[in-house]
Amino acid sequence: MRRREFPILDNHFHLDPRGKRWKAVAEFERSGGTHIILVNKPYFSYPYKSIKSYELIYETTIKLAKEAMDKTNVKIFVVLGPHPADLTENVRRGIPLKTAEELMREAIDLASKYVERGLAIGIGEVGRPHYPVSRSLWNASNRIMRYAMERAKDLGCPVILHTETATPKVFKEIASIAERAGIKLHKVVKHFSPPAIYPEENYGITPSVISMDLALREAFSKLKSVSSGNGFMMETDYLDDPTRPGSVLGPRTVPRKTYSLYESGLIDEDLIYKVHKDVPEKVYDIELDV
Repeated sequence: MRRREFPILDNHFHLDPRGKRWKAVAEFERSGGTHIILVNKPYFSYPYKSIKSYELIYETTIKLAKEAMDKTNVKIFVVLGPHPADLTENVRRGIPLKTAEELMREAIDLASKYVERGLAIGIGEVGRPHYPVSRSLWNASNRIMRYAMERAKDLGCPVILHTETATPKVFKEIASIAERAGIKLHKVVKHFSPPAIYPEENYGITPSVISMDLALREAFSKLKSVSSGNGFMMETDYLDDPTRPGSVLGPRTVPRKTYSLYESGLIDEDLIYKVHKDVPEKVYDIELDV
C-alpha cells in the first residue's frame, strides 16, 4: 500500500538540552510525524528555590522547540508547568511544604503568562505523584492541581495532568476536582493514559493514550464503537534522556504505529483524523494541517 501523508501528532514529547534535541524530532518527521506537543520537564538539579528556576526551565523548552522547528518541518506547540515531582523533591531536600507549595503556584502563574503571550498553549504537566507520599503532600498536590485547573479555565486553555495510574475511579475523582475548578472537562488531558475511551471510563476527561500496541488496539477498537465522548490522543512520553535512550517510547513510535495500523486495515482515515486532528484541535484550539 502506498503511504499517504496524514497529520500525525505526538501529544506528549520531551526534549532535553543534554539529549538528541532536534535530531529526535527529525526521527519523528522521517517516520511520518507532523506535529508535537512539547512539554517541559525537570531539567536541573533540585531543590528549586525560586521562580527563576522555572523561568530558566520554560525558556529552555521554548528554545528547544524553536531549534527543532528551524531544523525540521515539524510544527511544535509548547506546554509549560511545574512537574508534580518538584513538590516532593523540594520537600525531601529540606524546603518547608508551605514554601514549596507556594513556589508551585508561582510556577503555574508564570506558565500562565507564557500562555497569555502565545508562547505556550497549555499548562502542564501538573498534578500529583504516581508514587506513595505522605497525606500532607498528597493534599498539597491536589490543591496545586486544582489551582492549575482554575488558571487554565481563566485562560481558556487545557491542563495536562500527571497522576497515578488512571482507573475509572481516578478519572471520576479528577473530573470532580475539575468541575469544582470550573474548567471544561475535555480540556483536562490525562497524560500516560490507559485506553479509557468510553465516557463511563474517563468521565469526560480526554485520554492521551501511551502508544503501546495493546493499548492502541483497544483504544481504536473502542473508538469505533462509541458515538459520543472525547476520543483520545496518542503519545510517547519520549524523555530525550541520554542516560535512558528511547524512554519512555522512542520518537518514531506514534507515526510508525499509526501507519502500521492503517496499512494493516485495522483503522481507517476517519479514525486517524479523529485522533490526530479533530481531538487535539478541540482540546488545544489549534489548527493541524499538512
